[in-house]
Formats: sequence, structure tokens, C-alpha cells
Amino acid sequence: ASTSPDLAPSKDIVVALKTYIPNTPDGFTLAFGKVATAAWNEVTNPDVMYYEIRCDNAPGAETAGLLARTSGTSATVALNARSGRLYLFARNALGKYSVPAVLDYNKVAPGKPDAPTVKNTMTGFSVTGQGIPADAIGMMVYINDGDAVKTENPVMSYNCEPGIYDVAIAYYDMFGAGERSATTRTVVKIIIDETNIKDMAISLQKVDKTIQDAVKEAQGISGKVAEIKQTTDSIQATVADDKKELASQITQNADKITSVVTNLGDSAKAKEAYSAIAQMQDDIALRVKSGEIISQINLSKEGVQIDGKLLHVTGDTLFDKNVVVKDMIQAGAVTADKMDVDSLSAITANVGSLKGGTITGTQIVGTNFRNSSGSFTVDDSGNIKGVNISSGSINADVITQAGFRVRATAVISGSITHKGINSSTSFDIPLPSGFTKNQCVAMAGSDQGLSGFVNLDRSGSSFTFKVWGLSSGGDYPQTYDVVCTYRVIGVK
Repeated sequence: ASTSPDLAPSKDIVVALKTYIPNTPDGFTLAFGKVATAAWNEVTNPDVMYYEIRCDNAPGAETAGLLARTSGTSATVALNARSGRLYLFARNALGKYSVPAVLDYNKVAPGKPDAPTVKNTMTGFSVTGQGIPADAIGMMVYINDGDAVKTENPVMSYNCEPGIYDVAIAYYDMFGAGERSATTRTVVKIIIDETNIKDMAISLQKVDKTIQDAVKEAQGISGKVAEIKQTTDSIQATVADDKKELASQITQNADKITSVVTNLGDSAKAKEAYSAIAQMQDDIALRVKSGEIISQINLSKEGVQIDGKLLHVTGDTLFDKNVVVKDMIQAGAVTADKMDVDSLSAITANVGSLKGGTITGTQIVGTNFRNSSGSFTVDDSGNIKGVNISSGSINADVITQAGFRVRATAVISGSITHKGINSSTSFDIPLPSGFTKNQCVAMAGSDQGLSGFVNLDRSGSSFTFKVWGLSSGGDYPQTYDVVCTYRVIGVK
């Protein structure tokens, strides 16, 4: 048989792209976690170049509506709203797009949690929720309506200064936080952990033993001595004077250095009166003992302890981290000249009786107010009682006295002289300032008893005198003057 390619059987095969318009993708879903992930089934009827996810129905447009392009069957999409509509297109190699698959989504915000559990720690407090729900990423912790801290765990530690803190939580997802919980209040105080106190006590025991050993070793030296001893594991320098009954000794080992000054010949006295310095890898102690009184300073990794009958600080002293707490302040030590604050809003307890020369504020709220004698009171119903109220003016809609309404009144009076007998005339009577005619009553007359010739007209817009002319004969000569008097009383 021939092995030549030219003689072998052959078949022609034509390879061409599928030019069908892509089918609409099916199985279009959207899952929410830390991000939103869209997924769908593969379109197989044409050769698909890529899929396009959009929030608008404009395939191929390079606009903000384009969320993702991928040749796979899933993609992460950046959404900025909890609800909306997505469009998924398949595009073939010739640039033809399918009819879109449409997906309406609505991501509900995480539910409202219960109030958190808050426990104080040495450096602040811890916040515990009920667990992160499946539809949330983590927990948002709100502190005093100020700090907002995100955590993906249901427990969070918060370091802070001593003070009063209101804590609330909310669960958050990729779109933000849901409804806040109720608030839990905690008061953070200076707390020293019992473990540290225990560790410090152990440290003091170790220092005490080191110093006692050094004191014991310095005893039993007789005569006048000044010497240095050196061994394979220590160097010791001693100076003693039997006349002074004192000895000083410095001992250096690999793990400690001790220095002690004490009584020589009497071991009992040596235990009761000495000064010592002990330095170890993790402790430094200074001690002076005289009888029952011990003054000492101990420095260790657990802290600093100062013991003594009297601690006298002569220089300016600064305390950081609010270390001065209530038990450290002597009663009566805080006086007015030592207080300089803009606000006392942090005081939340009942302050009892508060005395002050002047109390000024935007709002003072209380059940009852009274003066020291009780002659002036304001009760919680708004009733004001006082012996005397002095004021240039009192503004009120209604004022009553003994059950009767007190009204505003005004009275004016005057006279008008009419000259000439044979003529008649009219005069307008003035009204009290601020009163209308309907609020007034008027009276008029003549000082000559000529009531028949003087008339008070009440029909017009004002009160009017009408004086009638007199005949020239009879008892009234022409030169007679008529004096008309009036009085107007206004009542509101």
C-alpha cells in the first residue's frame, strides 16, 4: 500500500462562524453577599463573543448603564440601589445582540437587631450582638452618635477614655446599614484587672525575698572592714564599721544586683531598720524600713506601686488618661476656684440641693419652683402664686380677681364754653386713647343747669354736644356764656 499523502483519500470540510442571532439567555439570577453576583446559562445557538449586563436597554452603548462584560456565565456587578432592573444580552461575533433577559431585583435592608450587650473591660468596653444574619455582611456599632465602627464579627472591643457611652448597633449589607437597635448605656471607669494585681503581689514577694536575703547576708560582719569578694558567679563589695554599727554591701549576680545598708551586730535591729535597692530583669525595688513603717517603690511589668505613710509631691503634677477617680478626691477638695468648665452636661446623677448666686440657662425644667419664704411659687400645672407682682405692664388675654373679670378702663373729663345766645352749635367730645365709641359711655350737662339747651348726641361716629340758641328776652341776656361739661368712660 502506498504511504504517499498525495495518494491518500481526502475530504473537504468548510469551517464557518455561526451567524445566528443569539437566543435570549435563560437562568438569569442575582445573588447578594459582600458584592452582587449575576449568573446565567450559556447560550449555544451561535458563537457568543461575550455577554453584557446593563441597567438600561441600550446594548453596546459605552454609558453608565454598562455594568459588566464577560465571556463567562457569571459576573460581579456594582449596584448602587436596593431595587432596580437588570438587562442581560448575548453578543455574537458579528456584533448582533440577543433580546435581553430582564431581571427585577429588590434587596431588603437587614432587620433591626436587639439592643447590644455591653461589658466594661480594662481599656474600654466590648459590644456583643446576636450574630450576623445571613442577609448581612457585618455589624455597625454606633457610639454616642459619633463614632460608627464596622465589624464583620458579632463581637467588638472598643478602647476609650473613662466616661458615659451610649451604644447601638445595626446590621449592614453591601448597600449600607439597616435600622438601628435600641441604645445600651455603659459607664466606663478606671479598672485594674485582678490578674495584674495578683501578678504584682507575686512580683513584690520575689523582691521582698531578694531584699531579705541581702539584709541577712550583710549581718555578722565584725570589726572595720572594706573588701571586695569575687567568685565565679558574683562580685560583692562590703564596707563595715563596728563603731557605727552599720554596714553597706553591694552584691552583683548574673540575674540581680542588690545594695543594702543596715545594722551590723544585732540581727533583730537589722531586720527592723535598713534601706535596700534590688534590681532584677523584670523588677526594680527601692525600700526603706524603720520599725513597722515601710516606704517603697516597686517597678515591674505589671505596673508601678508606691507604698508609704506619706506621699508628698512638691512639684507640678500631671495625670494622663483620667487616672484621678472619685475615691482619690478628698471631700471638700474641689472648690469653685478650681472649676473651669463650659458644660456640666456629663452630670447625670441627682445632684440633690444646688446652691448658686446666679443660675443662667436657655431652659430650666422642674416640677415646682419657689422662693425661700414660700411667698412665690410656680407649680407643675403652671399656676403662679405671689403676694405682690410689680410691673410696668401686665400682658394677658384675661385677668380675673375673686371670680370677676378685670377689664381695662379709662376716664376723661372736660368742659366747653359756648359764647353767644342766639346761635346754636355742636362740639365733638374726645374719646380715651385706644378706645372706640362702642367701648365708651358719655355724660354731659351745663354748669348753669340749662339741661334743656344742652343735648348729647350719640347717633354719629362720635359723641357730640349740641347747644341750642337762647332768645334774647326773659331772664337770659345775650352775653350769657353756657359752660358745657362732659365725662367719657372707656371699658374693654
